[in-house]
Amino acid sequence: MSKIFQIQHKFESTSYRYSPQVTQGLADFLAFSFSILLYWALKKFFGMSKADFVWTIADVVTISLFVSLYWFVIFWFAGLYRNWFIRSPFDELFTIVKTSVVGCGIVAFILLIDNKSGRQSFGLDMLLYLFLFVVLSLIGRILSRLLQRRLRENGILKTKVLLLGSKEKLFDLIEQIHSSPWWGFQIEGVLLDSIENCDDWKNHPLTSSIEVLGDFSNIVDSIEAKHPHELIITFENKDHEKVLEILEICEERSIKLKILPDLYDVLVGVARTYPIYGSPFIEMDAELMKPWERFVKRFLDIFFSASVILFGLPMWIIVALLVKVTSKGPIFYSQQRVGKDGRLFMLRKFRSMVQNAEKDGPKWATSNDPRVTPYGKFMRKTHLDEIPQFLHILQGTMSLVGPRPERPFFVEKFQETIPNFSRRHKVRPGLTGYWQISYTELEETPEIVKKKLKYDLYYIENMSIRFDFEILLRTVVRVFTSRGTA
Repeated sequence: MSKIFQIQHKFESTSYRYSPQVTQGLADFLAFSFSILLYWALKKFFGMSKADFVWTIADVVTISLFVSLYWFVIFWFAGLYRNWFIRSPFDELFTIVKTSVVGCGIVAFILLIDNKSGRQSFGLDMLLYLFLFVVLSLIGRILSRLLQRRLRENGILKTKVLLLGSKEKLFDLIEQIHSSPWWGFQIEGVLLDSIENCDDWKNHPLTSSIEVLGDFSNIVDSIEAKHPHELIITFENKDHEKVLEILEICEERSIKLKILPDLYDVLVGVARTYPIYGSPFIEMDAELMKPWERFVKRFLDIFFSASVILFGLPMWIIVALLVKVTSKGPIFYSQQRVGKDGRLFMLRKFRSMVQNAEKDGPKWATSNDPRVTPYGKFMRKTHLDEIPQFLHILQGTMSLVGPRPERPFFVEKFQETIPNFSRRHKVRPGLTGYWQISYTELEETPEIVKKKLKYDLYYIENMSIRFDFEILLRTVVRVFTSRGTA
């Protein structure tokens, strides 16, 4: 019986996560294919096309696949294959219009270069295709939304949720869920901020059938027992530490977290949030960057790291030789660090400390650390000791910008005492970061670690290409003004 339950739960999780993308993809494929076919049919019908061309089935299939592939890539880069069903339809439709204009602009530019005949109707042709493409794409997405709505209303697609919060606010929320069956929410149970005096909950006709699983202390056991897809929380009192702890619990188990607007001010600057369902829900967004931004960020990592390594190679050889001749020990210093998704890797730097600097155990570097060699102080001031990390960036273990990778010893230590510390590992660690350009403290104190985490989380939740460029430019200024820490 448990085997059947596991298969059923896996099927429910798959349909919950991917059904919107499947219906979007099917609707888009039809829109992409019919838009180009209808475009040519209209041109032929109105005598706009002079070519006497008879299409075969193979021609239709080939053209449809080629055009669809192009637009699937464009739409993916624009982030149009997220779960747009839960977002405002106007946001989705406006994004489709913008993306369509950009995609047609790319096609027009390519065709214009090859337009040797200089056809005067070229602009009108592109406007006709753009109009047909936008109209069919919008119709397809609207039909996709209606299908999703009907499947959820009929219970074919379900989102299993746990509710956590005060009785008064949960009463209102449950009433809203019952009056909005197209959300597809299936309430698996509730966790109350206080389980005392629950008689009114058990006697209320709307909530009498909903199981009370306990209070906040029972959240982990309830998640393990009910396997929810999402957790919705609301509190009368804004407890910052509790919100961060819940967020960490959900992220470790790949559970989406939704909150009510009362907590919005708690998370401003800490989490990127979006209103959903056209109602006052706010979802912690799991997609930190749009696909095209991730692509550009990775391209810049490869381009800059390869350029620094190749064009600066003679200088790096000199730096390495000076490490060898100025102090005893190896040229490189290797140290295990925690990377993206908690994966361990060996970070390498030019050695700036004396040999066996940590013979007494792991220890954070401090200002004017006596273990640093005279030449090591110069390298640390100019950040030359960091140059080997460009190899990590090139291979994809690190990025130019991100939270600094921490050692497993300190990660385990801080995860026990600082809520949400592991969220730093949602992204690739960086050579530089928002904290590095803002502060220079190195001492290991709970206050400084929490302050550092605050800056790291701010960067993670507000990642963008523009923000990366700002951090890189400010880092360059720091390096050339010798404001590094020795």
